[in-house]
Amino acid sequence: MLPQRWSPIPGNKPLWKFLAAPANSEFYPFGKMSWARASESIKEHIGNAVAPNGSPESVLGKIAQDARAAEDAE
Repeated sequence: MLPQRWSPIPGNKPLWKFLAAPANSEFYPFGKMSWARASESIKEHIGNAVAPNGSPESVLGKIAQDARAAEDAE
């Protein structure tokens, strides 16, 4: 049996944009050692941006500071 290839069947039209997306996607910089610390900081702090009395500006500043520090330490 031959492998079946995906073809743009009209019934699949709602999925076309998702199938085309990977060609234009930007992925996490997983090859950089500093990304682990930056990802950790995002996970640790991002919820505070929308918390009552939270400050998105200060949260994003903290994440950027952590990312810069990790990058500089690399």
